[in-house]
Amino acid sequence: MVNADRLGNPPPPSSGEAAANAPLNYDERINVGKIKDEGARPPPAFRCVSNLGVCGKTFSEERCIQLCNNYYSGQHPSPKCAQFPGTTDAFCFCEHDCRNNS
Repeated sequence: MVNADRLGNPPPPSSGEAAANAPLNYDERINVGKIKDEGARPPPAFRCVSNLGVCGKTFSEERCIQLCNNYYSGQHPSPKCAQFPGTTDAFCFCEHDCRNNS
């Protein structure tokens, strides 16, 4: 049997007053409300990326920005023309909040 002290684990609490005053573990602190996370922050926003075309061929970078902002207004759009490794064309990517279709 391995000694718990050798692993750096605290010994199990003894019965009586010492056990009653032992520090709570993380789960117990959450259960008694000492750590509050519920409602403290907004839910994570899922981000999507749409390919709107080829910059310089389908349309200009300015048009890429305009289309992205128009199509996804209210969804925090972030347009950019970027080239993937192994390709010769720069694509118009529009990163935006994903739509909730519920």
